[in-house]
Formats: sequence, structure tokens, C-alpha cells
Amino acid sequence: MILFIIANGSLLATSLKSSQTITSDKLFFYFEDLNLHPQKQLLSNSLSDNFPYNIIITFNNEKSELENNKVSILVSQDYVGRYLKNFNNLFTYLQKNSTNRPIISFIFTAADESSEKTIAGTKTYISSLDNKESTLLLHLDYDKNNSSPDFVITPGGRSENNKGVVCSSSVLSTIIKTCNKENISYRIKGTFFNLYRLGLINTSKTLSYLLQEGVPAISIDLTNSNVIQVFQFLQTFMSESENWDSSITDIHYSLIHLSHYTVFVSEYMYVILMIISIAIMLFLSFGLSFVNGAHSYIHRKEFAKAWPIIPLAVIITLIFLILSQNLTNLIISDTTVNILFIFFLKIIFTILFVLLFSLAQQIFNFPMTGFIYGFLLTIVSLINIFIFASVDLPLAVVFIIEYIIIYITRKTRKLIYIVLIMFCMLVPYVPYLVSFFYYADSYSLNLIKNTSLKINFLFSWALVPFEIMMIRIAIRLQIWGRHPTATIKKTVIRAIITASAIILFIIGSVLFTLEVLPADLKKTENNNMTELSNILTLTTSYNQLVGRSFVDLQVSSRIPVLRYKIILESQNQIPILEANYPYDILGAPYIATFNLDAYPPEPLNLKFSYTANHTIKCKTIAYYDINDTVISKTKEIIINASENLGD
Repeated sequence: MILFIIANGSLLATSLKSSQTITSDKLFFYFEDLNLHPQKQLLSNSLSDNFPYNIIITFNNEKSELENNKVSILVSQDYVGRYLKNFNNLFTYLQKNSTNRPIISFIFTAADESSEKTIAGTKTYISSLDNKESTLLLHLDYDKNNSSPDFVITPGGRSENNKGVVCSSSVLSTIIKTCNKENISYRIKGTFFNLYRLGLINTSKTLSYLLQEGVPAISIDLTNSNVIQVFQFLQTFMSESENWDSSITDIHYSLIHLSHYTVFVSEYMYVILMIISIAIMLFLSFGLSFVNGAHSYIHRKEFAKAWPIIPLAVIITLIFLILSQNLTNLIISDTTVNILFIFFLKIIFTILFVLLFSLAQQIFNFPMTGFIYGFLLTIVSLINIFIFASVDLPLAVVFIIEYIIIYITRKTRKLIYIVLIMFCMLVPYVPYLVSFFYYADSYSLNLIKNTSLKINFLFSWALVPFEIMMIRIAIRLQIWGRHPTATIKKTVIRAIITASAIILFIIGSVLFTLEVLPADLKKTENNNMTELSNILTLTTSYNQLVGRSFVDLQVSSRIPVLRYKIILESQNQIPILEANYPYDILGAPYIATFNLDAYPPEPLNLKFSYTANHTIKCKTIAYYDINDTVISKTKEIIINASENLGD
């Protein structure tokens, strides 16, 4: 290392710092002037204060027994400047009240809000924690487009492998107790914890990463309209967090919130609810209907004829869901973002296909009484409770409610009431659908457009009760079951008419898609790339000492760069021995990669050494933020120190 410094001279850069790095410097010196003893934390991919860096301010306590649990407040440097006065007041409060609270750290993260959302500052801080499980982390999430005065809590997200992650009930309980103590009215973003646990919605990449790494964390929205509430909350939270129990890690829970009263429904309570509910349902479904009553023999006989409808309906619906999915993907391009339309188009196609297939029932001898189909409904809804509880236990509540609606109305005969009942069966699903579509992102869009076989199978079970309700409606309209005049010829004619209606609907859907839905919104990348031609400049200078070649690679750009990735490749030797920035040489034997952090200095000076007398191919990739789209520009040069030095 000493030889490396001698050969390259001082490693202190003379480059101009980016505006984000200047922000880090200003904040650091500002907090230093206030005697808050800030600490610099260099980002892990650069380890240089020529790049933006984290700033950490810690407030210790006077009770050593409280040091097991710590609290960290995570705030992005990009917007902390507008709230400095609020933070100063909070810091003054913490300095005066150092008892009855855990150790408090404020981490002002750098490079978290870049266009690529790499959250480099957060990742650097989390990697430095010795005991993640005992650090309660509160993330203040700012959105410049959000002006809501509401106090909004985000409890979960989606990990990098698309698995759902949720904060523990003890973390959320601590937050809610603080809100209740300060009479702060709050709401939960996403409403339903099931959607987070299943990975269906993701509203905060930072929180998703924190939970993925096993950190007890939660996020609170910070807007220009709720500043007073948030900092009022933070002041009380500092002492309330003393009671946080890190040993409680339950994530399979739900929340019932009424005014200032909050009830947590734990996993254990859900298990008890399921056992009691299923015991009652089995008794009502099988005991009363088949054992007792004057028509029990007839009911059993009808059930023997009708029970195959359940597995047939599931299989047929599954097949048509897959066909409808492929048809929908043909109609709508991959860049379309109207997820609600895609969802309902897929369902409508499926129902139309099922109706077309159902015409074949006119030549079979299915029961014609509505009672047996009401009984089949109870069976399917009971099965659904087991199936969806295995996916996520609290989902059982949705299907228990559906079962209650079905059981109470199973003997209804009037057509108008049956139709109303079918709409009532939708009620338990509506809140979930509304929340899902409101927070849907590109992953959710892809989930609906390219649904897996497993999800389509679950979906088919959820649709079967509605298909059986359609059978009950068909019975009242006298279009279900074998008819004396039904022939194969008439059935084929009806099938052709139905198929024609489906084709007309598809044509109308295509026209609607072309006229109403957004067109392909791909950015004009070629134009942007043309504008970026010759924008990147690479220059090198060389030195040799004691059998080593020392290279100073200067990377310069005519417009601000988001970040650089530099790859050094050698044919038969290790391409690098030492460098002034961290690099990864584990990916391949003769390749060294510099994945530098966002917002580099201008120009960037990369200094490295390698064994003399061999050639290195240097590929530099510059990433630019052009109109909120990240575009890359690549440039390659060959480095051979011995040739350039005239050896």
C-alpha cells in the first residue's frame, strides 16, 4: 500500500464534487457546529468522501441496562434540509432527556433517492450493525408528490426475491401506542397485511430491504402537511420505544382499528377461530341437511349425481383461465399499465368460455333442483377456507364470511334474490381488490398478465362458487339441465351463437384497448443514445516502479453522471493488485469490477496497480438519468503501461 501511494502521489482528489456530495458536506459541518458530534459513514462501494456519505448522530442514555435495545431513525439527506428546524428541536429535547429511553441514532442516508433506487446509504448502514434483531428502525419516507396530512404507517413490503415481508406485531404495537398516547389519528398503508405477506404489494423499497435483512423496522410517511404530527410522534416515540419487546416476532397477525381502540388478532387466535368455525360448518353442512329431514334420501341421491360438478368446474375453470391469460396477453402489450382492465378482461374471458362450455350440460342428466346446488356451494366454500388458510391464515376470514352468506341464503328461490346474493358474495373480496389495485406496481401487473399455474389453480377455486351461483340462476331461467327438445344440433347452434358473442366481445375489447389504454410508452432510447455520443472521455497516465505498473484512469463526462461501473479484464493474469476504490474480483478469475456508488466526482480518478508487461481491457459504463429514465453509455480502451512508457 505504501508503494501504491508513493507511485500515485497523494490520493486526495482534486475533482469537483457532485451536488449530492456537497449536501453531505454541508450537513456534516452544520451538525458539527451544533456540537452534535456527527460521524461520517462512507458508502461501501466507494469508501471515499468524494462520494456522498451517511451522517450518523447518536444520543446515548444514562442507564446501562437499556443498552440492549437501540432505536435508529433513518432519513434521506435529499429532503432533510427542509426539516432542519424540526430536527434541531428534537435533538435539543433528546439532549435534555437522556433517561428512560434507549440509545437513539439518527442516520441521514446518502444516495438512497437516486433514479436507480439502489438505497446504497441504507445498505451501508445495515451492514455495519452488530445486532440487527435488537435495533428498532424507523424509516421516515418522504414523497414530494404526496401532500396528504394523514399520519400513514407502512408495515411491510416485498423482498428482492419477491417474497412478502411484514414487521412484527411488537414493532407495530409500539408505534400505535405512541399514536394513541398523542391522540394521533393514523391509517395503515395497504390496509391488509395479507397483501404484504403474499408479496402482492410493495410501497417502500427501503422498508422492504430492511425487513428482508431481518431488521425490526417500520416506515412512516413524511409530507409537508403532516410535519407537526410526525415530529410530535417522534418525541413521544423515543421514550415509548423503551417498552418494545424484541422477542416477539409474530408476523401472521391482523389489526382491527376502531377510533382509538386497536385489537391485534394473533396467529393463535386465528387458529382457534378456524377450529371453531369449521366444526360448526361441518355440523351445519352435513348433519342437518342429510341426516335429518323428510327429504334426506332425495338430497343424498341428488348429491350423488351433482358432486362431480365441483372437480369438473375447477379443472375447466383452470383451463379457461390459462387460455384467457394467453388471449389477454395477445390483446394487450407488455407496456400497458392499466392493471384493473387486464384483470377484469381475463375474468370476463374465463366466464364467457365457461358459459360456452356449459351449453353441453343440456345433453346430460344433472339435477334440476336449486337445493343441491346450494349445498354444493357450502361444500366449495368450506373447501376454500382450508385451501386459502394454507396460503395465509387470516385469508380464512374472507371465506368464512362467504360461507356464512352462502349458508344463510342457500334455500333462496327467487331469481332477483339469487342475483343479489351473488353480488353479496363479492363483498368480502372488494376491500382486498381495491387495496391491491391501488398499490399495484409493475410486479403486480406481471403477476396478473403471466400468472403461474399455482395462482391460477387458487383463482379457479375462488371462482367456482360464483359459477355454481350462475347454475342456480340458470335453473330459475329454465336453461339448465337436460330438456326434452334438446338435441346435439340445437346445442351446436347455441354454441355457435355464444361463440359469436364472445368473438364480438373480443373485437370490442381490442378496439377499446387501442383507443383507451395507453400506447406503448417506451422511451426514445435511440434518440437519447444519439445525444450521448462522444459524451464520455477516458484518459490514462502511467508510472512504473519495482516491477509494477501504476495507472491513473480519468473518467470524464460532459453531463452529470448517475454512477459508473468499471470492468478491468486481463487474458491470463490478475488484472489488478491495488486500487483507491473497492473492487470485486471474485466473479471471475481475471476480471475486476468497480461498482461505484451514485453521484461520483467530476472527473473520476481511478488509480490502480497491476503486474507490469501485460494488457488490460478497460470497459467503463456510465449511467445517466435522462427524463427519469436510466440510460447507459459504454466506452472501452486498452491499457498497456509498458507500451505507453516506451518499454
